Amino acid sequence: MLADGIGLDVGSTTVKTIAVRSGEIVFRAYRRHRGQPLEEALSLLDEARGAVGGTRVVVTGSAGPALADRLDADFVHEVHAVAAEARVMLPGVRTIIELGGQDAKMIHLDAKGGLVTEMNERCAAGTGVVIDRCAYRLGVGALESMTLGDAALPVVSARCGVFAETDLIALVKSGQPAEVAMRALLEAIVRQNLVSLARGRPLPGPVCLLGGPNAFIPALPEAWRRHLEARWRERGIEPGPVIVPPDAALFAARGALRSTRDADRIAAARGRRVRLSPSVLQQGPSTALGVNGRVRVEHVPRPVAAVTRGPLGLGLDAGSTTVKVVALDDEGSIVASAYRRSAGDVFEDTAEVLAELATTLGARTEDITSLGVTGYAADLLGPLLAADCSLVETLAHARSARRFVPDADVVCDVGGQDIKVLMLDGSHVRDFKLSHQCAAGNGALLEATAAALGVPLSELSELTSRARGVPRFSVGCAVFLDTERVTAQRDGMEPAELLAGLTATLPRTIWESVVAAPSLSALGEVFVLSGGVQRNAAAVRAQAEYVLARHPRARVVLHPFPGEAGAIGAALAGRAKVGSGRGTFIGRAAAIALRCSAQSDESTRCRRCPNQCARTRLVAERSGDRRELLTGNGCERASRSLSSEFATRLKWLILPASISALIR
Repeated sequence: MLADGIGLDVGSTTVKTIAVRSGEIVFRAYRRHRGQPLEEALSLLDEARGAVGGTRVVVTGSAGPALADRLDADFVHEVHAVAAEARVMLPGVRTIIELGGQDAKMIHLDAKGGLVTEMNERCAAGTGVVIDRCAYRLGVGALESMTLGDAALPVVSARCGVFAETDLIALVKSGQPAEVAMRALLEAIVRQNLVSLARGRPLPGPVCLLGGPNAFIPALPEAWRRHLEARWRERGIEPGPVIVPPDAALFAARGALRSTRDADRIAAARGRRVRLSPSVLQQGPSTALGVNGRVRVEHVPRPVAAVTRGPLGLGLDAGSTTVKVVALDDEGSIVASAYRRSAGDVFEDTAEVLAELATTLGARTEDITSLGVTGYAADLLGPLLAADCSLVETLAHARSARRFVPDADVVCDVGGQDIKVLMLDGSHVRDFKLSHQCAAGNGALLEATAAALGVPLSELSELTSRARGVPRFSVGCAVFLDTERVTAQRDGMEPAELLAGLTATLPRTIWESVVAAPSLSALGEVFVLSGGVQRNAAAVRAQAEYVLARHPRARVVLHPFPGEAGAIGAALAGRAKVGSGRGTFIGRAAAIALRCSAQSDESTRCRRCPNQCARTRLVAERSGDRRELLTGNGCERASRSLSSEFATRLKWLILPASISALIR
């Protein structure tokens, strides 16, 4: 029987509580705290006290010491809380696997009451926050009803949360349904935790699965059972049950009350608290974010299209997080544009932005004579839409910047998944720097963090301007950066300060990590800021402050259409290729009518070498014309037996259905 009282588990992303009276639980709650753990915990504590009155409170969780200090309450380490509850409620359990928001734990219990714990270290890969961010990025909801299924799933990385996002975006942009990509992630998280936490241990059963992700996402327990049973068979171990007990998400809160006799007084916890020293705090946002008289950000006037008739060039940028389309006249002025956050299906996203553009253009949709594409999904959309030009992103942004700022020397493009810095020499790109797989400092990280803290992007600039101080976070890894953000959050920093710190980190990531330039002045004089992140005034201020502090003679110019910059460059290239004629683009109506289905199973796997790469077959149909596109070829072997026209497409093969069997 549980002791009467209130158990509070304050974690990195959620607060859990139970209230017990006369041995019965009369109140339970599980809530996200949106970056304000103490406030949400105190609110839940008030509700719990309303159910049981004034009573003893026992606190646990990674953010628990600060609350226990404030309440002068008992504090129990979450490992001891979980183990104490398991020994009473689940006698005989040998292995406990708990996934939280920011950490993962594997607890091994023996018959004599001893325990051994393995925890993830600084990296949050394989935890709930990675699931949250990836689901947000892909627009996948209803994870509580997602099951793993029996179909073969693509293999993605989960060793790093950022690399996992990169793999998922690549899958979706190659035509895989977003739900399939999420199932692949969940299975990868199980594989990663078995590698990083099990450390070669056999993991005897019974096995208990705890934590919010295991409790609320049915696909995760399925994946655990599948992989654990396979491991047991390989090692000749008697299979044990894999269970998700009732209140699996509240287990530590229950265990806190269960283990009060072992509770450490909060005085002992005080010595373990990590406080931010003055050295890690920058000046207030009035200078750290560039709100002062020294910051000069030039704004280029947006040209207005004056001609009401004539040919139009379409530009489509299918990026990692957004899809943008623009229509340009012969003068290179924007006649219409559409900007949409990617919902996961690249074809649906494209159809939506084209439909929105058509509403704005009206009868002028008939004037579209060319299409240029760029972005993550350019190799997929280009063949299917019969685009006149498929442009790599670096060239698209360079061309777009030169259109509005002819003397541009440097183009800094910060998008959803990556950062590109281009050094120009006249109309040519003389050098460029790209963030590789790590998305530290990019738009997706900033957006996902704001969403986790309950802050709309439209309010980010105004909120950060009110920050009282700016924590100095490190650069180089998005997961480590987020871990530092959680640490600052536990120390009592408000969302305004946390987001100000992330925003101030952006220019350091660009120039110190990605570019690693010893001198900004050596790069040039005119810096153009483009990409979706530059739509945020706080990000622009931070970058201008950084550049001008190190290169006082520089001109920092904001692209007049930062989010649509890539699409503009693609449209300009398409118009230049077609000239005064009409190109090959299938047309707006046909593009919207395009229907595509995906298949990824053993029948689509490449058999031409021992690697046996998993591939996806896309079937596109419109007006009775059926075409197939195979994606995922790891090398050129799959195309060697095909005509030279197809052999040039190493990873993207568009084939009439009648000859698709040649690549099997």
